[in-house]
Amino acid sequence: MKKSKTTKSSKKSYSSVKELLEDNNSKIKLTPFNCKEAKFGKIIEIDNPYNSTGKFDFIFRRASTSERFFGSIENQRSNQILWNEEEQQAYFLNSDKQLYKILFEPVHMKKQKTNQTTEEYIDSLKKSYLKQEIENIAIPWGRFHNPSPNLFDRTYDTKLLTPMLIDLLDLVKEKKIKVRCGVAMMQLLSYYTNYSLCTQKIHIGGCEIIAELDFDLAKYDMWYDDICIVGKGVLEKETPDNSSEYFNKALKEVAEEVCPPKKNIWQRIFG
Repeated sequence: MKKSKTTKSSKKSYSSVKELLEDNNSKIKLTPFNCKEAKFGKIIEIDNPYNSTGKFDFIFRRASTSERFFGSIENQRSNQILWNEEEQQAYFLNSDKQLYKILFEPVHMKKQKTNQTTEEYIDSLKKSYLKQEIENIAIPWGRFHNPSPNLFDRTYDTKLLTPMLIDLLDLVKEKKIKVRCGVAMMQLLSYYTNYSLCTQKIHIGGCEIIAELDFDLAKYDMWYDDICIVGKGVLEKETPDNSSEYFNKALKEVAEEVCPPKKNIWQRIFG
């Protein structure tokens, strides 16, 4: 079989590649974080306890100038990371010899506490269990919104708010709490008998519930802390479950947060 001739790359090919990478219509989402900010360079230092120095260096194929880098792309082996010394930028050349710029985006991970006391552990467990209990008493949209046969006359059952808020106060054990409401929910509260327009507070059992307007919420939603307690954000449940299942689930979640389960070799490699 006759080998196909490879044409020598020119400045034109370099320009065309640059234009392709900088095309504003590209479907590839680029982020403003580059290799330098991610501390990624032409040499990657990897820990190796079996080496005399305790490490070894992985060196990527590189070119000193951008023109030499892009000009020799066709001659490079596929499926490898390449380093552009002039740009201080890494690229990936895939199996089809298509070039992709590597850009990094930081991932903010929750830091695990390694010195958590017993009291802190019990407190986090209580908070997790409390959150599930509050989610259990929340009013879903299907119960709160009752459309009548007349399409132009829709009703909202504000009577459901009283027993739900009583349960909420009983769970949190506080005399004064705050809820955030969408603009339509704030309007509906004006028809709710336990709500005072003057103070913008709901009075129940000698306790105060401060209602604040929040335009970032869905207009008919009401939130306590980070939990939706009324509106479309509440998950529909056929029957409320007061069994120990919620406690066991909360216990498992907190236990995994404090002592994350060990990953097997494949999970460590692929995340």
